[in-house]
Amino acid sequence: MTGRTVVVASTNGISGVIAPDGTVRQQLEPRTTDIAVTEVALVDAQTPAVRHGSLIKLVLCLIGVAAAILAAASNSRRQFPMRGI
Repeated sequence: MTGRTVVVASTNGISGVIAPDGTVRQQLEPRTTDIAVTEVALVDAQTPAVRHGSLIKLVLCLIGVAAAILAAASNSRRQFPMRGI
């Protein structure tokens, strides 16, 4: 949960307003032309995902690259085992 109201405007589906707790506050009929007017709270604080999103993405990418390198190294050791002389 982000603690924010979500407004969904659709050109060919269902438009509506979803409250921060997940309840549907307002919903228009599907595939109709209509106008919805509602008040939503404005929040100017950043969520953790917005604040740390690029750092999380970087860490996950580095973990993925490290896993690929380890898998390739492990695979090459199995294909070419060291032989004693």
